[in-house]
Amino acid sequence: MLEWAQLSLRELKDFLRMVDKTLKTEAHVVFVGGAAVQLLCPDKPHPTRDIDTLTQDGLLVMRTIASARRPPIDINLRSAIFDAFLPEDWLEHARKVYQGPKGRLHVSVPCPEDLAIMKMFRMGAKDSEDIFRLVKLDGFDRDRFVDGFIETLPRALGSFRLHAQSFALTWNKLYPDKLLSIEELLRRASLN
Repeated sequence: MLEWAQLSLRELKDFLRMVDKTLKTEAHVVFVGGAAVQLLCPDKPHPTRDIDTLTQDGLLVMRTIASARRPPIDINLRSAIFDAFLPEDWLEHARKVYQGPKGRLHVSVPCPEDLAIMKMFRMGAKDSEDIFRLVKLDGFDRDRFVDGFIETLPRALGSFRLHAQSFALTWNKLYPDKLLSIEELLRRASLN
């Protein structure tokens, strides 16, 4: 069975520097998932098992370098899955989080609010931890977070009620001063 690398923030940045050094032309890449959270929250690093991307730009070079490592790095192109869990205007709010020393590799990630929304729909144990890290970032916009979730809910894959329940529980734990109910979320998303 193939064993994948667990990437610390330092190892992720070393990998990105290697990609930047190897690229012949500029590549603009969008990361989501754990790698994106690492780059947005560098003060509290948490290893990630893979790098999820939304773009194919530079992907061949990235995969070549990733597969040569021991253990190799798992790089996924999951744009169709992740795109369903992002507000329509996510790209306007994306943040540039890395530019290689040679200036060839440019990495962006969805803003913390949109990344937290994506994590809400997956809601694994690590996702919950990542959401709490993201909402603690300075300037985290609570209104964008809830409005983006409500906008995304009707087109998301899976159970509307289950996703709304996960969001309401998480929101109410984070913001006990402004409680939300499942019914309110579903009503605002025009789903009840």
